[in-house]
Amino acid sequence: MENGCMEGGHHILIGPPWTKTSSASSVREGTPVNQKIAKWRRWLDDIEKQICWDLLFKRKIFWQVQEIIRRNPKINKPNEFYEFLGRVYVDSAVMSVRRQVKIKIQKDSISLARLLKEIHDEPKLLSKAYFFEIYDLEPEVIEKVFAEYAGPGEYIDPNLVQSDLEISLEQSLGIWKDMQIGI
Repeated sequence: MENGCMEGGHHILIGPPWTKTSSASSVREGTPVNQKIAKWRRWLDDIEKQICWDLLFKRKIFWQVQEIIRRNPKINKPNEFYEFLGRVYVDSAVMSVRRQVKIKIQKDSISLARLLKEIHDEPKLLSKAYFFEIYDLEPEVIEKVFAEYAGPGEYIDPNLVQSDLEISLEQSLGIWKDMQIGI
């Protein structure tokens, strides 16, 4: 992605950066398979924007403000406004995480958990054949990268996707618990 926010990870399985310019998959553009993968690509772009702009950008701003306060002795004193500012930042971050791990939400809502659930339910859409079709890389590279991210089979291993989903849910639960304690 342009901003490098989500480099690595499973993003490589459903889209750029090394897609062919005249992909053979364009022949099948109107098929349900390509429509679903196109939807997943759009979702992944939306998720990346939400994480980069809604979470990482706020984090950057929060810590820049903290640094300004720390360096200025005139304002570097505990007060209710700083407590409020910290609480708003933390609440906002927790809500951003929560949005990404929700599965059962409005039909038009997009989340990382919902994307993983859909991929888990239809793993054959992300096949090795599709991967060869869209990437302009040496066959050995495609084989290696596909196996690394999708498992040894002919399509993405749904158990890997389920594991990613469970890890996401467990980690977000830890964040919520920490917030309840006030950490």
